Amino acid sequence: MLFQTKKENGSAFVFPGLIGQLLNYVKKTLILRGIIFLILGILMMFHPADVLMLITILVGISILIDGCVNLFAAWRYNNPQRPLAVFGAVCFILLGIATITSPLMVNTFWVVMIGFWELFSGIQCLCLTNNNTRGTALVSGILSIIVGILLISSPLIGLLTISWLIGVMSFISGLSAIILGIRLKSAIEQQ
Repeated sequence: MLFQTKKENGSAFVFPGLIGQLLNYVKKTLILRGIIFLILGILMMFHPADVLMLITILVGISILIDGCVNLFAAWRYNNPQRPLAVFGAVCFILLGIATITSPLMVNTFWVVMIGFWELFSGIQCLCLTNNNTRGTALVSGILSIIVGILLISSPLIGLLTISWLIGVMSFISGLSAIILGIRLKSAIEQQ
């Protein structure tokens, strides 16, 4: 039985053994994750370019390691898809090297791609409206087109804005995780 009813002090449930340990682990993990996201959020709000470059370089290192492991696996195991696996691994290695050596260029490329996506999404939204959604689609389409044009025309400002927004989201996520961890802690202690 996962939960036992506890009648002597009026509590509804007791978290025995494994379940209690699991909830304690979840509580600690939530609080730790919250602290990390809170710190990351604060750093990204006040130093968005530096933190984004660091994160980009770390992602580049991860991509490079993944490419090297895939290349090793492609050479190690003989299968009919070996040429395709080697090609994919080499692409990952080159992307990892490019990301590590030119993080600003890689980030700018992605902001421009997001800009084009927003632009085409806005145009599609305007073209595919019907009578029921005309007002919402017009507003959404026009806003998407404006955001797309701004990101394409000023990718560095867009990059900083996106970094700052990620910082705000990280801060809120971290704060929420800490609050949830504390509430979970108090719920466990009440048992």
